[in-house]
Amino acid sequence: MRPAYQHDIRYSQRNREPGVLIGVRNICRHVQIGPQTFYKLHTEYAFPATRLPNGRWCTSRNLIDEWILNRWKAKKAVSQQRRSLDRRRWGLANPALTHLPGGARGGDRGRTLGVKSMKPHRIHKRLYNLPEAAEYLGRSEWSVRWLIWSGALPCIKHGRRVQVDLKAMEAFIDANRLREEPIVA
Repeated sequence: MRPAYQHDIRYSQRNREPGVLIGVRNICRHVQIGPQTFYKLHTEYAFPATRLPNGRWCTSRNLIDEWILNRWKAKKAVSQQRRSLDRRRWGLANPALTHLPGGARGGDRGRTLGVKSMKPHRIHKRLYNLPEAAEYLGRSEWSVRWLIWSGALPCIKHGRRVQVDLKAMEAFIDANRLREEPIVA
């Protein structure tokens, strides 16, 4: 025979309020997650569920929906803070001046007054590592290694790091450029 509290839970589950969820399976079905995710959310993010004395979990649909809404609002607030920090970092502290007139119409969206792009000004490097040098020269990384080993492309070695100077790559390109002679008719 079952203990009395299990009978009470099953009876209350059949005749319960429509918003009460009892059992991990029912809670997971409502939130559309797996049991492991449920336990993770409960331990790390204070998922609103209570463990009953018999070991089962109980919560309310309203509590879950409110918890999800609050988490969404918190994430939205954090993203807005990050966006405002980025605007300040790039010199766009006044959000009223960030978009050109008519920017909401679609064609000018993303353009800013006085700023061509929101990306920072990139400092051009003089030394490139092997994958970057290979991309610059339009060759494979091993082809660039072979050029270095054969002495055709000078490099700078500091410890185990091998880097190629931009001027050396330009000189290599100029030295291997085919000179076209004018065709005499």
